[in-house]
Formats: sequence, C-alpha cells, structure tokens
Amino acid sequence: LIQAQESFKQCFSPSSTLNGDYQSSKFIANLLPFEQLNFITINNQCQTSLQLPIMIKVKFLKTDGTTVDLYSDYPSNVRYKFNMLTTLTIQTTPVIYDQLIDIETASYEVYFDGDESNSYVTLNGFFSQIQHTKTNSTSCFEKISTNFVSNQSLKILVSPFLCPIQMGVVEVSFDYENNSQWIPITVSRCTSCQQNEFDGILTFEQTKVYTVSGDLSEFFAEYQKNRFIQTRISLKQQISGITQTIAGEIKNHTTSDMGCQNEVSASLLLNPTGARLSITNRDDQLNVFQCSIDADSVNVSIFVEQGAMKYQQSELLQMDDFSVQTGIVFAVYDEYIQNFQYVNPEVETYFTMLVQFSKESITMEIQNYQRTKFGCFDYLQLFAYTDKLCLRIQPHQSNFCKTRSGLKSILLSTFVENEDISSRKKIGDWQVTKNISYDEYYNEICYQCANLVSDHTYDIALDCHSMIQTYIAASNNGTSQFYVKTNDELMNSNKSIIKVYEKAIYPAIGVFGGILVATIVGIAIVLWKNNSQ
Repeated sequence: LIQAQESFKQCFSPSSTLNGDYQSSKFIANLLPFEQLNFITINNQCQTSLQLPIMIKVKFLKTDGTTVDLYSDYPSNVRYKFNMLTTLTIQTTPVIYDQLIDIETASYEVYFDGDESNSYVTLNGFFSQIQHTKTNSTSCFEKISTNFVSNQSLKILVSPFLCPIQMGVVEVSFDYENNSQWIPITVSRCTSCQQNEFDGILTFEQTKVYTVSGDLSEFFAEYQKNRFIQTRISLKQQISGITQTIAGEIKNHTTSDMGCQNEVSASLLLNPTGARLSITNRDDQLNVFQCSIDADSVNVSIFVEQGAMKYQQSELLQMDDFSVQTGIVFAVYDEYIQNFQYVNPEVETYFTMLVQFSKESITMEIQNYQRTKFGCFDYLQLFAYTDKLCLRIQPHQSNFCKTRSGLKSILLSTFVENEDISSRKKIGDWQVTKNISYDEYYNEICYQCANLVSDHTYDIALDCHSMIQTYIAASNNGTSQFYVKTNDELMNSNKSIIKVYEKAIYPAIGVFGGILVATIVGIAIVLWKNNSQ
C-alpha cells in the first residue's frame, strides 16, 4: 500500500494554478497532469486505478502561519482523467473572498472517491500561482428573468454580480432581436419605487428590479409569433468618453408574479432513445406550485440544440394528469436518434422550456432555460420471478458513457396503472448498490425482499412477496410499469411487450437403477422499454 501511494503523488504537475473570480466569489483549481506522465512505467496507478470522482481542499496560508480551508462539492461529478487537465470549482462568499485576495500561497489536497474522512487516496501539492480576475463587465448577471402581465407591462428581475456601474448616469434598455437587429425599449428610473427597483440611487448590486417604460406593443406582437425570441437587458455608461455596454441575455420568462417563475426548476434528460422532462418547485416536488394557477390544461414545449442535433417537441396534458405525473416523456423521431450519436455530452448544452397554462385561452406562461443532462441507458428489461426481480440494463456504447462505470445506488420503482396516469398506484421500491459497467453489452442486477425500501410509502399495503405477485399479475394484463433511477440516469418503462414463458424440464437422473424426475416450472416476464410517462 505504501509503495502504491508513492506513485499517486506524481499525478499532478507543480505548475498547477488557482484562479479566483472576484465577481462570482469562486476559485477554480486547474490541476495540470504531471509532466511526461505517459513515460512512467513502474506502478503508475494514476493510469490504472484513479478513474474516480474527486474533490479538493484548498488551504490558503496566511502570514501568521494559520490557514483558511475551502472545499469543492462532494459528492462530485468531476472524475480524474489520466494525463488530462482537471478543473474543480470552489464556491465561497464575497466576505470570505475579500479575506483571501491578498494571500499569495496556497496548497491543495485532492481526495479520490470520498471526502476528507473516507478518501480512497489523497494527493498533496502546492499551486505555482494564484491569479484573480477583478471585474468582467461582460458578465455582470448571475440570473435574469422577465415578468409581463396581459401584454401591457414588463419587469426584469436580476441577480447581479459585482460590477463598477454608475447607476446615476447609466442608460438602461430592454432589447429584443428582430431580423438580426436588436430593438431597444427604454427602461426608466422609477418614481414610486418598489423594493430594490432601479431608481439611480441604489448601487448596481442592490438593484434587482427594472421596469420597462417604453412602448411594448411591437415586442409582444413578435413574441406571439416566436416564443423563443432573443431578449436581453442592456446598460450603457460613458467611461473616459467611451461608451461601454453591459448586456445580459434573458432566457426565463413568466406571465405570473415573479414568485412563480422563481420557484420553478426544470431538468431535461436526453437519452439515446428519448427525452424526459421533470418540472419541480423549490421543495423538489414534481408539478406542484405554490403560486396560483387557473387552468384546466397545460402545453409543455422544449427546444434543445447541439451541432447537428436539434430537437423540439410539445405535449398537451390535462391539469389533473399533469399534477400526478413523475415526468413528461416526449416522442422521438428517426432524425433525433441518428444525430444523437454525434452529441458530445461534455459540451455544456442548454434547453428552453415553455409551459403554457390554459382555460379557454392562455392564463399563464413560464419559460425556463436550464442545462441539459445526458443519459446513457439504451433500454431496460425486467424479469419477475416468484421471489425476486432482476433488471437488465443495456448501456449506450460511447466514450462519454464509459466514464460513468462504477458503484451506483440503483432504485427500481414498480407501479400498476389501468387506463390513465391518475389511476397509477405504487407497488414497491427496491434499492441496491451495485457496479454498473457501461462498456459491457448489458448488466444484470437482481432485487430480493431484503432490498425493499421499508420506509417508503406505497399505495398498495402488501408484504414483499405479495408485491412481486401483484406486479406479475399486472404484467400479465398489461398494466405494469417500472422506472430505474441512479445519480446519473432516469428511465421509465410504460408501454411494454409482455411475454410469459412456462417451461417444464424433466431431468432424469439414474440412482442405483431408479429414476428421479424433477419438474421445474419457471415463469419469466420480460418487459421491454418502449415508451414512458
């Protein structure tokens, strides 16, 4: 073990750097690969053993000999990759950042597949330099949303970073794109001001609401034609006779009060054979909002694009069905499936979601812009036996997906549903921690009664063996469903092809002239993932 740890210390270069961004109060650790790492041939476990999730502790050394320790997130989505740059983000606060900005020396500890208390192995080193980006006036906003009511008024809600903007003299406009040109609409200083509203007196960091005062009729006419129209907020100021423009792109819109927009979060998972959208509130509840919604139907649209892969779909649902769904699965077409092979999941890709609530006419709209996640399951099979359920997973064969191999907590959730989603009842949840090898053609994982999640609430009060029998009976009449969830994946099975096999096997074994006949009856129910809800 001591000999193995000696080689681990050579994974990162002494030239690694630490970059700080003053506006966002973040530090980025840039861990360069050790020089000539490919030429190490003796016990090079950087190459053979460390393809694992990692986290980092950065220790800032103060002049009095004490340290200030900061940590990246754990569990981490960042994995070590042999002989490649590794970057880790450490988020802090403006108060803490100000205390660190003059410190010139910092070291690091990197933990593999664990936190500080249970890491598989730890690497130590010093950063060669610490660099700070003071201010970038092209990136002055963290979040921007708009709220408009009855096509008459429009407010812009922002979460600002630190930027040197003179609010007493700055000119502000709301811009939208038409025929490849930006059309500005004036944003004036308020007279009867609300809290944190643009008045020219509050600082840029204190100003969080801008009210558009110019004529909005042409904008709303264009917006009715194209809900994905490009919009932004622009601030112009004169510095030494030069006009400087600070702009922030707006992707999130709502026609309700701003509280509804702020509580909505969307997550889109693109699988090789489908797209699944989850809409949650701030408490992580699916399709449940605290804000008032007067509607009997909802139309949900998504648009995502990366290179040759462009995908846009809509789904119209009744509110009763929408409120009980665990997600919205969109239909896919041949072009999507063909182009998915060219998608690079390591490239940041964003999607736009438009939710339109209606009651005879549209009563509210929410438009949300979020990062897209990528799944790596091609399809699932579930085999049901009298005493266990066995799941077969076929992973998508790509270099990106292969990096996900490792121990996973795998949840299997089973349901029975008759004619529509409102009749859905949960039978049982089973959970195991097993290794998933994404470079194998398939993985098989079995769940027994010992793996039943006992503290979950179920709609059908049964013991474990009765749950399995209920699922088998539902499979026979075509009303069974299941979904599988890990930290990286979520895939459902809804419309399934049910095949029941009964096979009598009569192995004859002669014992001292006697014949023993054993009859074995096996029932296997195979559910092929076809579509999901």
